[in-house]
Amino acid sequence: MPDWLVRVMLKMGAREVVARGHTLRDEGRSPGWTKLRNQFVKANPFCIVCHVRDDLDVHHRVPFHVDRTLELVWDNLRTMCRKCHWVWGHFADPHWLLYNLNLDQQVEQFHQNAIIAPRSV
Repeated sequence: MPDWLVRVMLKMGAREVVARGHTLRDEGRSPGWTKLRNQFVKANPFCIVCHVRDDLDVHHRVPFHVDRTLELVWDNLRTMCRKCHWVWGHFADPHWLLYNLNLDQQVEQFHQNAIIAPRSV
């Protein structure tokens, strides 16, 4: 990936860009982000989709790169495992720029329609 594209993506708010084997993170986060993120995961300790408790991320319903004023708004946050965050929250976009405006409704619908298969005895 060319350096100019990495710079543009970071400027647009991409939270992570992998280029030439190195991960570059956007340093534009609020100083209060890490503390709030940790508090949110402690209060919501499992993925809203698959309910795992490992490898957790905090997803912004309205992403940081779209509206920075919502970065620290509790109601804008959702706990998700890394895999669900990427697939459900960002449609598996390798640059994490796409986002799911209907995440809450889709997760609720998924849980309503999910059927647990009986185990064989």
